[in-house]
Amino acid sequence: MTFGARWAWWALIAACVVLAAPSLADSRGAAAVDCHLLGLVLVAGGLVLGVRRMPSADRAGWAWIAGGCLSGVVGSVLWELPVSPPTFHGIAVQDLCWLAVYPLILRGVLARIAGKGLGADVRRSLLLDTVVVTSAASVVAWHLMIGPAVGQYASAGLLVTGFAVAYPLGDVSVFALGAVLLVTRARRGVPEGLLVVALGAELPMDLVNAVVVARAPDVGDGWYRAGYLLVNGMIAAAVLYPRAAVPAPDGDVAGSTVHGWRVAILGAGLSGICLSTIFMPEAGWRRLPVAVAVVAALIAVIVRFHRGMGALESAERVLRHQATHDQLTGAANRALLLTELDAAVRTRVPALIFIDLDGFKLVNDSLGHQAGDEVLLAVTRRLASVVRQEDLVARMGGDEFIVVCRTPGEVDVEKLAERIGDAVRRPLDVAGSTVTVGASVGVLLPAPGAGGVDGDRAGALVTELLGAADGAMYDAKRSRSGVRVVRHGVPAGPLRPSPA
Repeated sequence: MTFGARWAWWALIAACVVLAAPSLADSRGAAAVDCHLLGLVLVAGGLVLGVRRMPSADRAGWAWIAGGCLSGVVGSVLWELPVSPPTFHGIAVQDLCWLAVYPLILRGVLARIAGKGLGADVRRSLLLDTVVVTSAASVVAWHLMIGPAVGQYASAGLLVTGFAVAYPLGDVSVFALGAVLLVTRARRGVPEGLLVVALGAELPMDLVNAVVVARAPDVGDGWYRAGYLLVNGMIAAAVLYPRAAVPAPDGDVAGSTVHGWRVAILGAGLSGICLSTIFMPEAGWRRLPVAVAVVAALIAVIVRFHRGMGALESAERVLRHQATHDQLTGAANRALLLTELDAAVRTRVPALIFIDLDGFKLVNDSLGHQAGDEVLLAVTRRLASVVRQEDLVARMGGDEFIVVCRTPGEVDVEKLAERIGDAVRRPLDVAGSTVTVGASVGVLLPAPGAGGVDGDRAGALVTELLGAADGAMYDAKRSRSGVRVVRHGVPAGPLRPSPA
């Protein structure tokens, strides 16, 4: 890539800034017109050159955007010519060119958004954001541009009125899609940043121009001409920017949550609606479009925040599950096991079944850790299929598991332990091989009549229970008996007194 190609987009923006200055100084002077025309020619050249240099992967969306900008440039050139261009049914040719800008740019921006590979949930969230922005922009545009245009051109016929209204509606559309590009948290490069600024500037410029024309017609249109030259220059610079320096988009990383620019845009949208209806109230039938836009924005905001809160709650549930469950098997982890045991012993001492896998290390060493992980997953599923729904299956770590029977009097724990051992010992198909692991099972049964203990003794009792169950498992492993049953020797402890 040559130095000129790398910095051509910067040079184009700088040239537009310089060529826009005479319009600000003297909007009616010949120098302003000549500089404006020269700037438009440079913009057109940048658009054509940028599309020709652009990689085919980027060309689909940007070609439409460049075509829309080029159509606007042609309209501006016709507007600057000393000879009046022809009209069709009262519509000037430059108006046709300017109005063609909106569908072409909208088509290109939608293609850019579609190319980001966003998920369905993210697209729905962006649609709600678009509704809010469009509604807010429409209310302001209605007060300052659309409503006055309808009243001014109503007597000129439906076609002329439609063309007059199409300008602010087009501004609202490109402004909304510019906001969508802004809140899409995919990785953005310089081209998309320039495009966002350019699209976001058109509606405010036209709103300010409507106010200036209505209240200060003597100010002139030099600032307006200069502003649009800079807008077109930014779009042309975005097209001209060397694509080799732009990182590939990586999709939206935020899901459907509400954050950053989204919060700002939603707040600005609602504020704009409220302020416009307060300071620019309408009367009669002109209140209806405003009411529709307000209701649409409020519904979209409510749904948006509802979805955002749902996403946050879902994320919290995932985090809580990850904090209390083993990441590999999905069984309860040691932290959850201790919490559940601490709560259980305050009411009734549970029965514990301590399982240690025999021959697991051989599987790990001979077939690899991936095969070992598959064995642990299979064992966890088998344990879950054998125990009751109210029992807790926990992985202590390595190849050790514990089953907590919170209501031992309602089940034959010894027979349950035997079924667990039989389930674990069934052959497994792992890594293309059939393997068998054994199980040494230690069963701890509460002492007859054992009740709950108070809070001060709960922690110590949990440690005693785990130690006794672990000892029973090691006795079973040493004797190769499969299952060893012990009873906890602590007599029934006092129940924690209930509050008065």
